[in-house]
Amino acid sequence: MNPINLGMTETLIGQGKVRALMNCDIERIESDGALPKVVFKSAQFSEETFDAVIFALGGMSPIDFLKTARVDLDTHGEPRVNEKNESSVSGLYVIGDLIGKKRGGGSIIAGFNTAAIAVSELVKTHFERDFPPAFVSLDHLKF
Repeated sequence: MNPINLGMTETLIGQGKVRALMNCDIERIESDGALPKVVFKSAQFSEETFDAVIFALGGMSPIDFLKTARVDLDTHGEPRVNEKNESSVSGLYVIGDLIGKKRGGGSIIAGFNTAAIAVSELVKTHFERDFPPAFVSLDHLKF
């Protein structure tokens, strides 16, 4: 993680606005009304409903992760998403390398663009603000 993102993340964790769960495996994500409920593989973590879930991957190939998250895949093993990059799992957006090669996965530009589209939709939905994707920045969000 770059120093700016690390600093922002540590600040949000310190303020109690973000909770980081390290070294945990998610078995599946279910809907709990309009919120995501996470079911963990390990008994170390209990099922829990969150306002939002952000995954940081490590140690698992993307296709295995997508299957574990119960994201519908096409015949090429790439995730099915809508125009906002929301997957078949309501509230779960697929961005960056996970988006699949035919949609530009592996490209830094595609990573930024897919993230900007998804974040714009999340901000619009959860913060009731309208940020055009080209101008999405964490500096504008009030946590």
